[in-house]
Amino acid sequence: MVATVILYIMHAKHLQDNSKKTHFGDHILQFSDHFNPMAAKGIGFLHRHWYPLTIFVVFFFCFFVLYFYSQRQTSWLIYWFDDWIFYADSSGSYDHMKEISFEGNMWRHPLYPLIVSPLVSGSKAVFGFGNRQAAKVVVALLAALNVALFFTLFHYCFKEKISALVFTSLYGVLFSNLVFFSIPETYSLANVGILVFFLLVIRFRADITKKRAIILGLAAGVGALVNPPLGLLLFSLYVLCLRRLAWHQSLQRCLWATLMALLVYLGANFFLFGLDFIEKSQKLANKWATIANFFEPTNWLNVGVSFFVYAVISPLDELERSIGIKDFSGYFQSPASTLVIATFILYLVFTIIRLARRGVDDLVLMAAAWLGVLSIFHLYFNPQEALLYSCQALGPFMLILGRVFADISWKWKSLVLGIFSIGLGYVNFKCLMG
Repeated sequence: MVATVILYIMHAKHLQDNSKKTHFGDHILQFSDHFNPMAAKGIGFLHRHWYPLTIFVVFFFCFFVLYFYSQRQTSWLIYWFDDWIFYADSSGSYDHMKEISFEGNMWRHPLYPLIVSPLVSGSKAVFGFGNRQAAKVVVALLAALNVALFFTLFHYCFKEKISALVFTSLYGVLFSNLVFFSIPETYSLANVGILVFFLLVIRFRADITKKRAIILGLAAGVGALVNPPLGLLLFSLYVLCLRRLAWHQSLQRCLWATLMALLVYLGANFFLFGLDFIEKSQKLANKWATIANFFEPTNWLNVGVSFFVYAVISPLDELERSIGIKDFSGYFQSPASTLVIATFILYLVFTIIRLARRGVDDLVLMAAAWLGVLSIFHLYFNPQEALLYSCQALGPFMLILGRVFADISWKWKSLVLGIFSIGLGYVNFKCLMG
């Protein structure tokens, strides 16, 4: 929460500077004898956006330090054994950070070694790190980038500076993020893809042209090369097109986006693996996916609770290999956990009622589409280990909660959220350090 305090002070300074109504950029345009339009445009951009850019850097730095430190608690076994924390492939992911390779399960995530391995090699070359130290730096770097990107997305959507600071700090200590951003795993890079896609689709939502649809298809296809379910991000575009465009225009935009995503994803995989890609995909589906999963009520419950409750607040006192519905009683083992989970459930119910009464806007619709299709996919594919995939839901989920929070007029709302964030951070860090 130190980051929140620092950023709150910066926000107060930002308001103070604005009250002075200085026009630094105007003076440059008026008095410079050697006026350069491009330079003035660049200076104007920095003058208008110095606050979000500065906050982006501060969040990146603070959470880089936090996640680099948090790996001290997770690294003593994960570099030697897979499946030690919620069945994460941490050891295998670490092996692919050291060198570019698609052995084992990494054929499903071909872009991951192509990105992280050069980063690790660069860290070793520039700073003289060993493999383990360089891997920790890259893990922390990707984690911090997620938090900083979430701030950019939240700030762009809502323009509430204090709420953006507190929600971003909250996002950084949500349980699934705290765990899976603290170990070598593909989800930290996958989440970057999710946040970038939402930044693009929200930026484009007012005018969805053919070119923009192709760009979004490209983003989804590239994301799927990190983690295949990211191709389903296109459903957020589909619902937006259906809401904003005529039927024939909507169909055209969706078709172009889908074709581009398929071209990128299938083209890259067939280029790297040839026809073996089909055989490997069939074996994977036969092992983990079945329609029968939809007819087990416990699977529905496990996916729902894992994605929208466990992913936010840990019910455990210490990290374990697996988590299930039976662990829900852990919330009632301490007053702090009970208070935090009760507060969160109340706000979740309030959010559902508020949205049911007032309807949904584009942002909520797109986020809900992603959450819905991701939940359905993991009901079909390995619902027993749903928590492993849950951090991919957290960014859009926090946007929905933030949408309702932004409409609340109570002036003390940010203070209450800040106190809740501290309590939640305490509960989740207690589990991580346990």
